Amino acid sequence: MKFLSILSLVSFASAAPALQARQNTAIGTVKNAVATLDSATKGNIQAIQDAVAEVKNNVEAQVEVVLKTNIQGIADALKKATDDIVKGTTGAGGAIGGDLKDLTQAQINEVRDAIAAAQRILRDIGATVRLTATDLTPALKSAIQSEVDAVKAAIQPFVTPLTTFGEAAKAARASLAVGITGLSTVIAELGGILSRLIASIGL
Repeated sequence: MKFLSILSLVSFASAAPALQARQNTAIGTVKNAVATLDSATKGNIQAIQDAVAEVKNNVEAQVEVVLKTNIQGIADALKKATDDIVKGTTGAGGAIGGDLKDLTQAQINEVRDAIAAAQRILRDIGATVRLTATDLTPALKSAIQSEVDAVKAAIQPFVTPLTTFGEAAKAARASLAVGITGLSTVIAELGGILSRLIASIGL
């Protein structure tokens, strides 16, 4: 009996680091995906804003390539972030959250902060798409329409796995009845941003 007890303790001890590693990998993936998206899209958004300003100075022909390249860059960055989050947070069977039951408060805060950062990125992307709709000539709007459509099509697929992971973390932590208020808030706000983007830019 004593041997079995010791064996159980050894098994638990060996499983704990593996569980922690899976948690850290999933959360780290989400954090890195959002941070990479942020870094990539900042340059794209600035280039688009500069190009739109140039259009107002009657150099329309020179900015079409800049607009198309950078708008497509945003779409590609969203798709990459989505792929990274899905691969990093789901198991072989597509399940999520099975390894989240022992998340620490610090890890919950990391999930919360990543979702909050994603909100800001989406607001910036939405503002940029609206800018192309209001400040460009009809000819330029037509020229970049496929790239704009690609950005719109990439937004909801990015939000979905991020929300799913946040909800799984929240549900896992809820049993302890502490530490999820901030996470609940940012998840709700993320849904609100998506709804506003659907209404304002027509996802």
